[in-house]
Amino acid sequence: MAGLVAAWVGMALVAASAPAHAQQTGPQRIGVAVSAEVNVTPEDADQMAAALGEALETRLGVVATAGPEARRRMPLDGLPESCAGDAGCRADLAQRLNADELLFLVIVRVGAQVQIDVTWAEVGGDRLASRPAITIEDGDNLSAVFADAAGSLLPHIEAQVDRRAAEASVPSPQQPRVQPQAPPSAVQPATGGAAESGGGSSATWIAAGVAGAALIGGAGVGYLAMTGYGDCEERGSCDDSELDSVGRNALIADALFVTAGIAAAVAVVLYLTGDDGGGAEQAGGVALQLGLDPGRGAGRPGRAWIGLGGRF
Repeated sequence: MAGLVAAWVGMALVAASAPAHAQQTGPQRIGVAVSAEVNVTPEDADQMAAALGEALETRLGVVATAGPEARRRMPLDGLPESCAGDAGCRADLAQRLNADELLFLVIVRVGAQVQIDVTWAEVGGDRLASRPAITIEDGDNLSAVFADAAGSLLPHIEAQVDRRAAEASVPSPQQPRVQPQAPPSAVQPATGGAAESGGGSSATWIAAGVAGAALIGGAGVGYLAMTGYGDCEERGSCDDSELDSVGRNALIADALFVTAGIAAAVAVVLYLTGDDGGGAEQAGGVALQLGLDPGRGAGRPGRAWIGLGGRF
């Protein structure tokens, strides 16, 4: 019987000596303390610390004690500037702020800019880490600035938040995502096959656009060829480079005019038949290809080729 009682007493002692943070299942508790301020009033420093605490709670889901409430709980003679490096001071501050982790702020104003240097400290351990400084310009929105910096101040908590968000975005095997279906009476749009007879389609307008562009281009290049030829006649002679240029422009103009004619014919056929040039059940379409080889130097005439393919 005495042995049984001793065992129960031992178990009770072990349970009583277990760390308090090991039993915690709620959100992480963060204490935000201003350890020093330069060219900043205590009221402004508390306002910034409070805004930072709100940003941590909103962005990371922690419980933060900061601002005037944190200062109210501090010792009457204030917080020592060396508290971040003193394990005893950190433990006392954590108890006062009911915190699992601490953020020490050094707030300095220089002109129109405020810089906040942050040091993270664990409670019940010796780990300290400097965090990226936060810079605030006059007129900045404190909530937005601190929301952007929250993840860098507590990166281990941000990683937990991101992991939970990723897990929540994965659909459950028991409840797969279902794509919305149209009601039976709804008219489903056609995804392939020929369009209604006599109607225009995207392929029709593409062919018509090709015809118009080729016609305009042919007219422009043809005008250049005629102008060059007229200059040669007026002078009575032309060198080889000018003859090459006139011949090349004439060749290109002819090819563009032929292309315009073919594209116009294709547009008319597509418009009359209502063929859209492709679809789920109707592969293919209309393809117009123009190739030009103007040659190199006098005595080597250029050549042009045109290809038309598809179904219509």
